[in-house]
Amino acid sequence: MKTQALKGMRDLLPAEQTLRDYIQGKILETYRASGFERISTPMLEDMENLDKSEGGDNLNLIFKVLKRGDKLTAALNTGDPKQLSDMGLRYDLTLPLSRYYAANKDKLPNPFKVIQTDRVFRAERPQKGRLREFVQCDIDILGDSSPNAEVELIDVTARALLNIGFTGFTVNINDRRILRGMLESMGFAADTLDSVCITFDKMDKIGAEGVKAELTEKQLPETAINALADFIAAGDVTLESVASRCAAPAIADDLKYVLATANTLAAGRYQVAYCPSLVRGQGYYTGMVFEVTCPQFSGAVAGGGPRPWTHRRSGRCTAGHPGCPAHTGHGRPRGERSTSRRPHCAGRSWW
Repeated sequence: MKTQALKGMRDLLPAEQTLRDYIQGKILETYRASGFERISTPMLEDMENLDKSEGGDNLNLIFKVLKRGDKLTAALNTGDPKQLSDMGLRYDLTLPLSRYYAANKDKLPNPFKVIQTDRVFRAERPQKGRLREFVQCDIDILGDSSPNAEVELIDVTARALLNIGFTGFTVNINDRRILRGMLESMGFAADTLDSVCITFDKMDKIGAEGVKAELTEKQLPETAINALADFIAAGDVTLESVASRCAAPAIADDLKYVLATANTLAAGRYQVAYCPSLVRGQGYYTGMVFEVTCPQFSGAVAGGGPRPWTHRRSGRCTAGHPGCPAHTGHGRPRGERSTSRRPHCAGRSWW
C-alpha cells in the first residue's frame, strides 16, 4: 500500500485538525453573529453547468468524472473527448451556490446572506502554494445591488480576521469600471483592457518600468503606454484624479461611499485604502473589488467583490497558510488573486 497522500492533497494530524477547527469555529461565529446562514451543496456538479460557468481559468482545472457502463461506451464511439464525462468536482463554491439559489430562491429570504465552508478541487500542477484539494469558506449576499453589500462584506471579513488574531492589515479597494474607464481614455482599445488590467495588477511586484515593458511586449499602442507611464510617474493616483479621466466621473460615487464607510467602521483597528491597480480575477469580478493584505503574509489574505450573473456579492478570506474567512480557504498556502455581479457580493478565505 502506498502510504503517502496524493500530490497536492494532505493528511492532517489531530493537532492540525484541532487548530483548523478552532479557526473555522471563530470565523463561523463571526459570520453567524452578522446574520449569515450556512448551507451545503454536493461536491459533484453537472459538467454542462461547470463548462458554462464564469470560472475563468479554473475551467481548465476541473476534475472530470467519466460516464459509466453503456453511456461511456457510446461516448467513446463518438470520438469526442467532451462526451466522456457527465459530471465533475466543483472547483469553487460559486457555481454550486448559483445553482442552489436558482433552485431554492422561493424558499430563501431576500437578500440572502449565506455561508459556505466546503472542500473544492482543482487539477493544479502540485507545487508550493497550489494544492489540488482545499477548503473555501465563503460569505455571499444575494439580492442586494447597493454598495451597502460591499461595506458589510468588508466589515464582516475584517472582524473575522481580527477575531482570529490578525493585526496591522489593510483593506485595499478599487472599482474595475473606473480603472477600465481611465485606461480607455488613455487610448487602450476596449478589447485589450483585460490584458492591460492583468499587467497593471502586477504593479506592486514588477513596478512601473516592469508594467511599461510588459505592455510594450504585448504590442499595445505606444501613446497609450506612455500616457499610463506618465500618469504613474506623476504620483497623483487619488480616486479623484483617476475618476476625472473617465467619461462618467460619477461612477466613482459608490466607491467613495464604500471607502468612507469602511474606514469609519474600521475605527483605527486596520487600514482602508484606495488601490487603483487592484484587479482580482478577470473571469469573476466586474465592478468593485477588495483585497486584504497583511505584512506577515505574502499575497492577499482575503478578498471579494460583485459578480455579474447572480446579483450577488462575495467576500473571501485567504489567510495565507492555514487560511481564513469571508471567502476563506483551508489548505491553500498562498494569497489568491482572482477576478464577480447578479446583485451579489461574496467574501472568501482558504484553509
